[in-house]
Amino acid sequence: MAENTVVSWNVRGMNSPQKRSRVFQHLRSLHSDISILQETHFKRGKVPNLPHTYFSQWYHSSHASSRSKGVSIAIHKSVPFTLLNSMIDPEGRFLFLKGLIASTPVTIAGIYAPNSGQIPWLIATLEKLI
Repeated sequence: MAENTVVSWNVRGMNSPQKRSRVFQHLRSLHSDISILQETHFKRGKVPNLPHTYFSQWYHSSHASSRSKGVSIAIHKSVPFTLLNSMIDPEGRFLFLKGLIASTPVTIAGIYAPNSGQIPWLIATLEKLI
């Protein structure tokens, strides 16, 4: 299996088309195969139509009632990823994908921890992966 480039980035919001364009341009310049984006600020059910020319698979964890938090995972069209299971936080703080890249089992985790109480929150969140 070839190595994949993984990028994790706090984008501080992606609701404007101009900001999304700059984010995608930068991810392409990094040759990102898997992009884990925090603080996307998409409201659940209001995720904009994202281009599929570079990333063929998008997964989102968004807050139900506000444009805050949010985690997205984008997978490049050349990565043979098959999703087997996912866990999506209704508060938009984490997104776990379990699947296969080619035939190799992988877990991809996007996490956006709160500013306070991080250690107990992180322990409780990571226990969900077990």
